[in-house]
Amino acid sequence: MINTKYADEILKTGFILENKVADILADDGWILMSNKYYEDDLQATVRELDILAYKTSEIDGVDIFTTLLISCKKSEENVWALISRKLDSKNPNIKWYPFHAWSNEIPIRYYLDKQKIFQEYHEFILNTPAKSVLAKPKYQVFAFQEMSKNTGKVQNDKNIFNSITSLLKAQSYEICSLPKRKKTRAVYQFNLISIIDSNLVRLIVDGDLVTPENIVTEQYISNYIVNKEETSSLIRFVEFNQFKNEIKKYSALHKENCIWFKKINENFYTDILDDYSRSKLLINKFRSMVWYSIYSCIKTDFNLELKNDEIDVGWSVEDKVAELQISNCDIILSSLEVNVSLKEKISKVFKEIYKYSGEFIFTNGIPF
Repeated sequence: MINTKYADEILKTGFILENKVADILADDGWILMSNKYYEDDLQATVRELDILAYKTSEIDGVDIFTTLLISCKKSEENVWALISRKLDSKNPNIKWYPFHAWSNEIPIRYYLDKQKIFQEYHEFILNTPAKSVLAKPKYQVFAFQEMSKNTGKVQNDKNIFNSITSLLKAQSYEICSLPKRKKTRAVYQFNLISIIDSNLVRLIVDGDLVTPENIVTEQYISNYIVNKEETSSLIRFVEFNQFKNEIKKYSALHKENCIWFKKINENFYTDILDDYSRSKLLINKFRSMVWYSIYSCIKTDFNLELKNDEIDVGWSVEDKVAELQISNCDIILSSLEVNVSLKEKISKVFKEIYKYSGEFIFTNGIPF
């Protein structure tokens, strides 16, 4: 007969918790990766992330990934106490809208590079069923401790700290590695979750007064140096018994992510030809698709050369149509304008690259 002590003892570890969390995620349609390892950039150690889970949907040819990085901890003897103070919303040193996303899709990346997009994303989500996932903290967590369930005696913060750092390191690694390994069109949005199979307690400090509160989730904004750069991230502490309810909110977040990223992708193309900062981001692809057709016409009819970078696009305010600009080519513009087959080819490229279906004219471009 097999000795049951092995099964009894393994139940006391966090492995069973991790498996239960994985089952909840799988039942809700999340794809799982377990036990990923990351090299610590500051210490000669390797850290483990318990679970990476994601949902993905294809929107307009772009794969939208909502990604969960999850740490699982279990404690039979201790609670996790989150030591908190009144929130100072005007504190300039705290980024209240941490947002971590990556994309290789040019229109989406254009907006992700802008700081104000962080707040715009949060404001959008806060008006959806997923609002609690990114809600602003009610209190500012400034320390944490494990404390005995029986005596209240303070233990240490090792397990809580390790949970936080493993999430931050994993997020940094994933974002930094994506440009090297992701070739198809995609966008990733990251969420950090620390699950504890025990109780969460909020200890609100006001001078010498400490008020305890039982909670099941908490929002914690962590400021940390990763890869020698300061980063701000939102970490959600969640009691395991609450996780089945919380995962529904992250599924709702994925639906809202699909709506939001589709929206900013479409916004990128609105009046794009009248905005050089946006149109130039796509000009190389546009040039590569129209250069040979234009070059062939110019070479055949006028024996002139045309370099790829002598082609540009713009917007005619006077005529209210797109412009295809060619540098120093006044003498050939009228010939190109009446070339029906050439204009048809270029019109298709305008539609494919700039989502523009209107008329266009050839104009003389500025040679710099």
